[in-house]
Amino acid sequence: MSKSKLNATQWEIVRDAPYWVLAAMAVADGRQALIVNRKESKALDKALESYKSSSPMVRDVVANDTDADKAIKKADMPAIEFAFSRISQIVESQCGSDELDAFGDFLLDIGKQVSAAGGEGVMGIGENTSKAETAALEKIAKLLRVTDADKRARRQAKAQAERRERAAEAAAAKKAREEAAAKAKQEREAAAKARAEKARMEREKREAVARAKKERAEKAAAAKKATEERIAQAKARAERMEAKRKEMEAAKAAAQAAAETSKFIAEHTVVSGDNLSFISKKYYGSTAHWKLIYEANKEVIGDNPNLIRVGQVFQIPRLPEK
Repeated sequence: MSKSKLNATQWEIVRDAPYWVLAAMAVADGRQALIVNRKESKALDKALESYKSSSPMVRDVVANDTDADKAIKKADMPAIEFAFSRISQIVESQCGSDELDAFGDFLLDIGKQVSAAGGEGVMGIGENTSKAETAALEKIAKLLRVTDADKRARRQAKAQAERRERAAEAAAAKKAREEAAAKAKQEREAAAKARAEKARMEREKREAVARAKKERAEKAAAAKKATEERIAQAKARAERMEAKRKEMEAAKAAAQAAAETSKFIAEHTVVSGDNLSFISKKYYGSTAHWKLIYEANKEVIGDNPNLIRVGQVFQIPRLPEK
């Protein structure tokens, strides 16, 4: 379901999209008559009941049985335009361009059916769709960014991205083949060198054995034993020192982790509508500590504390003791 990809605020805006279309039609044509409003509302309900789509987002909206925000009926055109811009941004960012195209087609189809239902006018006279409503539908398409030009631009951008991805994959595959060939060559050369070295060492060993005397062999054995004992002792000392060092590092790391954890009281994921003052109010009960949150998360936020993005995760620091 596409609904699951949205937070509560985003879903509330998207689910009411058909009712924003209804409001746009009424405001565009200046038709506030009760009969017209009833006809268009019924047309909207009928259109939603019968609408079929393979789009998960469209199916979620059609299946929604929650009442629309009452403020939509009183909205003016600037508010309506803002709502469509937000709907477009939410659907594309959370569900992708293909879902935006399908959702835009759905809203425009709904708009056409609504305007046709109210087009006869209160007295039964008039065109099915007025020029003002036609212009409103065109404007909605632009605000939603689902005009033919918008769709074509998205398809072209998607095709270019796919071509770039295929080119990158081809380049990576070529590089991998070249690296594999180079590695194989190095391995063959190393193997040949190792065989030659082994042959040389075996030859020298046989020559040394032939010249060696019993006394020299005994001295060599004694020296070897003494060396092995020294190495074993040195190794044991080194192992003890290494174990002690690791134990000290582990204790230090644990202390650092405990100190680091005590600096923060919570972790906050940015949602739509957040700003640092709101976040400060949520965790401290006051907006005054937003700079403390900013300084603690400056690497995530960047140089502008007023520009935070949905999905960013902030560490909420503990207030300094007075």
